[in-house]
Amino acid sequence: MMMKIRTILSVLLMMALLSSCKDKKEQPKVVAEPVKEEVVKPEPVVEEPEPVVEEVIEAPKERVIVVKKGQWLYDISRDEYGTSTGWKKIYEANKEKIDNPDVIYPNQELIIPE
Repeated sequence: MMMKIRTILSVLLMMALLSSCKDKKEQPKVVAEPVKEEVVKPEPVVEEPEPVVEEVIEAPKERVIVVKKGQWLYDISRDEYGTSTGWKKIYEANKEKIDNPDVIYPNQELIIPE
């Protein structure tokens, strides 16, 4: 008997549920559109060439001095470079004019390299 009551109650409950579903208006089903996957391609990296830097190599600056009476390469070096050790530079730049670095003449034009 208990079993029959449970069965009857279950059937009634199902009927009540089904009848309540019929009363509701059917809502239109929303169908989601398939998601379009957009593939984002990275922009190609364009490497710009490095700018060409032109190096201008300047010729060493040279000055010309006129030897005064009593001057030596040592004295000229001290006056021009602030040190007497530059006499060798002056001699090397003027080898075609100076035979002996200990002998230079007044009014002789010498190149003073930088």
